[in-house]
Amino acid sequence: MSTVITFPRRHNPVDAHNPVGGVSNPQTLRAKVAELRRLAASSRTATDNLHQAISRLEQLDIRAHAQKIKTAKLESL
Repeated sequence: MSTVITFPRRHNPVDAHNPVGGVSNPQTLRAKVAELRRLAASSRTATDNLHQAISRLEQLDIRAHAQKIKTAKLESL
């Protein structure tokens, strides 16, 4: 014979009536969704900008290294 242990749920009237984070008004929910979409787009833009900056720095590092090699070859002549 198995025993089932249940824990009482904490009563939260906001969650009980509104499962979506306490938002009962559809317009408010749409506004929150729009805000989250803007934040996600902003995050993607920031990530893209960061990747572009890293790529530029890598290119500059490669060019600087190539320039050092050229200078060393010219000095050895």
